[in-house]
Amino acid sequence: MLKLPIHILPICLLLLLSSCTSLDTHVTIYHQPKLQQKIEHQTYAYYPLAKLNQANDLQYNYVTNIIDNYMVEQGFQKASLKKAKLSIIVIYAEGKNFQEHSYSPVYGQTGSEVTSSYTTGNFNTNNFGAFSNGNFNTQTTYQATPTFGVVGEVPTETTYYPYYVLFYIFDKNTLIHNPKEAKPIYMAQLVAVDTENDPNNAYPLMFKAFFSIFPGSNGESQTVNAQNSD
Repeated sequence: MLKLPIHILPICLLLLLSSCTSLDTHVTIYHQPKLQQKIEHQTYAYYPLAKLNQANDLQYNYVTNIIDNYMVEQGFQKASLKKAKLSIIVIYAEGKNFQEHSYSPVYGQTGSEVTSSYTTGNFNTNNFGAFSNGNFNTQTTYQATPTFGVVGEVPTETTYYPYYVLFYIFDKNTLIHNPKEAKPIYMAQLVAVDTENDPNNAYPLMFKAFFSIFPGSNGESQTVNAQNSD
């Protein structure tokens, strides 16, 4: 029985998003040795899981259609399950949303400071023959410029929506004839957190990020950003 690994859940807290058109996906990859010899330019077919009723699930069709586009770009050929050399199992799920509480700064005028000054004056004299005396009167004017900065803060709450994908590649004959003993040739875990409750936006971006580094190295784990092209 295939389950979503619990240990990938804390990754959700580390994924910050800039907007609904950009998504960070944390990708972790495992595969058998000599992977390219086993999968390169091979035919593939999906293996829908009966327990998840994937064969009759419209969202499953939507997700696999996304994958098909990238598989063709990678040199694979889609075939019937009978003729395919590889079988793909894909599991996806939306996690429970969670909230993050924080404070946002409020900006305003904090005071003022003297930025310039100038002085004017005049000299008055009184003449008494060969002697004179006088005084110098001055006036200084200061110009102040207002200063701005943080004057307070307001509480904010952001809701996050986690998305998970498990992507497996099996040898088709092994999976069909001995499913209990079948081991994947390739496995990838995808985790993303969006601020939008929109799987139809999240899954395409997650697969775009994943296939940008496919097949990757065994044990590789990294966060990949993907953006909508429109």
